[in-house]
Amino acid sequence: TAYTLADAFGGNPQTWRRYGREFIGEEPKGGQGAVRTFSPEEAFTLFLARHMMSRSGLSSMEVSGVYLPLLPWLEKRGYFPLEGWSDRIRISVPGHGVVDGWEVNILRDTDKELVVQAHGIIHTADWQGQQESFEDMPIIDELYLFDSITPVPNNFSASYTITLTMNDLVELFLLRL
Repeated sequence: TAYTLADAFGGNPQTWRRYGREFIGEEPKGGQGAVRTFSPEEAFTLFLARHMMSRSGLSSMEVSGVYLPLLPWLEKRGYFPLEGWSDRIRISVPGHGVVDGWEVNILRDTDKELVVQAHGIIHTADWQGQQESFEDMPIIDELYLFDSITPVPNNFSASYTITLTMNDLVELFLLRL
């Protein structure tokens, strides 16, 4: 419910109910005093939308524009349904390793146009064996698998980037809820 989200992530229940109407749809008619219950995926949608607005200054309309193409990508990459998230299928890149996690980048250009891209992080260092280091800090080799979620227009020049580290956000959401 909106009260559960407010307790877990802060804010007030009225704000969470407004997010529910904006990002999920109108509340079902249940009579006066009816409380809307969110599925885990709906609650994560609201959590992610709030995170994007509070951390980036995006408006709710801009977040809606970002979230529509992002949702099928989240499903394709195993972030939905949340129930089996820890057992999701990971992408294996032959000869390099497995994608450990995804970072979603929301880029804004000077014309306020938004582009959504993602990159998967593949750790290539042998975690069990000997690693190179610099001043007692391990050097970790990484490769990135690039995935464009929305098309990049010609002459697009990003002036602002918002990064969402998806694994961390899902883990934080699941931990608090």
